[in-house]
Amino acid sequence: MSRGMVTGPSRSEDGLTLVEMMITCVVLAVAMAATVPAVTVFYSESTAISRTYSAVDQVLLASESLNRYVREAVEPAAAVSGVPTPPFALATAEAATFYADVGSSNGPEKVVAQVTTAASGVQTLVVTGTPPDANSCPMTGSTGTQCTYQHSGPRTIADVTNLANGATPVFTYTLAGGSTTTAPSTSCTAGAGNCPLDLITGVAITLEAKNATGDTAGYQSMALLFAPAYDVAVG
Repeated sequence: MSRGMVTGPSRSEDGLTLVEMMITCVVLAVAMAATVPAVTVFYSESTAISRTYSAVDQVLLASESLNRYVREAVEPAAAVSGVPTPPFALATAEAATFYADVGSSNGPEKVVAQVTTAASGVQTLVVTGTPPDANSCPMTGSTGTQCTYQHSGPRTIADVTNLANGATPVFTYTLAGGSTTTAPSTSCTAGAGNCPLDLITGVAITLEAKNATGDTAGYQSMALLFAPAYDVAVG
């Protein structure tokens, strides 16, 4: 009597040979070599665009805010001995301090726009506004003869980091008669009506900001003073 042979499960020959494995690895390496640079460029460009939009947003916000406040610039007090109290207390190429009628019952707000330069050379423009102390401005129902701004701290209206104006002035002032200057004289003669700070009729604002990748976003605007003369009803 013969015994039958017992056989185990048959072995499958499915799988990859060493040559096939090598070909697969080479194909994957080629695909990665072609894909990684493209993905890197995509993310780099996406980051640059995002930073550019951020720089543009800063420039637009600061410029539009300054335009709105400049249009409402107003003398904070009546003339004293024939010498006016101009809407602008300071006017240079990189700084402006003026008083704006924002509709407050206490009087005009003090607006300060100042460019600062760090030791590294990075420039920043900061715009702040400070409301007047109650009953300090020379208005109807008030007791003061000059607005004071001591009780409320300044609030930030807008700022531009990485300002890239370089030698380009941030502020250029148009005087009555049409002349322009980046630094109106502060000298006045009583009764002569020749105080340049009181003759400012418009302000050109030029802002350029550089994002982290070096691209520059710029914006230029012009704001005309609406009604700068002193009015006892508004300050």
